[in-house]
Amino acid sequence: LGGAWAMSLVFFLKNKLGIEWQNLKGPALFVATIGIVALIGVLWEFFELILDRYIIHTGFTYLPNVFEDTLLDLFWDLAGGTIMFLIL
Repeated sequence: LGGAWAMSLVFFLKNKLGIEWQNLKGPALFVATIGIVALIGVLWEFFELILDRYIIHTGFTYLPNVFEDTLLDLFWDLAGGTIMFLIL
């Protein structure tokens, strides 16, 4: 859902705030928007890491398979973004 939300935000900003992307069509538009979704996902993962390790100290980032969880989160961000791109 995070990737779908991020893609919806990108399309909202593109359409409502006058961001000029008229030259981007088809695959180029997909690459540009999915890149922004990926950036939002990576920044969110950094936020989770900093929050856990340096602010609230829950220890979640020290659990086994934490790297697999991060990669799976990023994969689902991209999958959700792709699905929302196709819907929009």
